[in-house]
Amino acid sequence: MFNGLSSLQTLDLSDNSLASLPADAFNGLPSLESLSLDNNSLSGFPTRAFRDLGALVNLSMGQNRLTCLTSAMAQRKSILTVTDLIGVSPKDPQTPHRS
Repeated sequence: MFNGLSSLQTLDLSDNSLASLPADAFNGLPSLESLSLDNNSLSGFPTRAFRDLGALVNLSMGQNRLTCLTSAMAQRKSILTVTDLIGVSPKDPQTPHRS
């Protein structure tokens, strides 16, 4: 899918109405460091989808239909900065609550 882009470091697939990803979706992207999949309709990922993303350090998947991490992602969680995982953003403690 991404043949010839082995040096790509950032990929933003946000707002594309993606409902699923093929198992080999990110093959050929060994240098990818940042991946954004925000605002799609993803409910899960194939176990192998992130297998070849050894350089990945930032993963953003907010506003999808995700309910859990795959086992492969959970194992890598300690090296990833995962932002807005299931669309619930923490409130800023500095922001006053308004009713």
